[in-house]
Amino acid sequence: MMKTSDCVRWLWGASAGNRPGMFLSGLLRVIRVGVSLSFVWVSKSLVDIATGEEGGSLYLYIGLMVACVIFQLLCSAGAERLDNLNAISVKNRLRQKLFSSLMESRWSGKELYHSGDALNRIEEDVRIVAETVSSSVPSVFATLVQLAAAFVFLMSLDAGLSWILLFIMPVALIASKGYVRKMRKLTKAIRSSDSRVQEIMQENLQHRTLINAMERTTDITNVLAEEQSNLQRQFMSRTDFSLFSRTAVQLGFAAGYATAFLWGVFVLKDGSVSFGVMTAFLQLVSQIQRPVLGLG
Repeated sequence: MMKTSDCVRWLWGASAGNRPGMFLSGLLRVIRVGVSLSFVWVSKSLVDIATGEEGGSLYLYIGLMVACVIFQLLCSAGAERLDNLNAISVKNRLRQKLFSSLMESRWSGKELYHSGDALNRIEEDVRIVAETVSSSVPSVFATLVQLAAAFVFLMSLDAGLSWILLFIMPVALIASKGYVRKMRKLTKAIRSSDSRVQEIMQENLQHRTLINAMERTTDITNVLAEEQSNLQRQFMSRTDFSLFSRTAVQLGFAAGYATAFLWGVFVLKDGSVSFGVMTAFLQLVSQIQRPVLGLG
């Protein structure tokens, strides 16, 4: 079995030709974070200008808001295109390396992995790894930047609310550890069952003439049906667990949003903040919660 350090080194080598693209994708995400926070500031200013809390040109800020929306869309589209380009490139490189390694290896017929299992993993596991390396890794830095910037912005508006939300974040991250552990176990079982289905189909297709001659087609079909039923049960177990966990997380974040809203209502009633600040409150809460969920 490959060691973790060797695996990381191997993946780093596979992404060699795509590192500039991955860096540019991460940079576009960071720029989008800056534009997103600028949108919050522009929204706050627009509301305050409309209510007479501060002076300024209403049409100027409307133009800035439109520019922020367009720039966010352009950054998102550019990052997504780079992610897809990097993913297909890394995927092809990984598959080529694995295929070459398998072709050059000496097969004795007693290998740990069946050829159907190996083919299934070359197809599916490589796709997941490539997408993770190409998309998830560049987004980590941008996620951290968004979390820190949104928190500092919220601190500048109201420190009390910021600390309340800061208390919610570790709870979400701690809860996510159990989720990840359970999902890893369920996914591993699904991948094994999926490989078993591939093995049955490949092996029996290779020997279909002999199987037909021995009139064992029905038996083989029943074996395949049983494996597929097992795969379906495992898949639905993972789906149910994922839906339950997602609902619980959304409930927690809904509580955080409600806290921010009610906090804004009370400070607005006291006259401590303006309508624009409350608008910024509600937008910044989601900008803090999304990165926390992503990191989890």
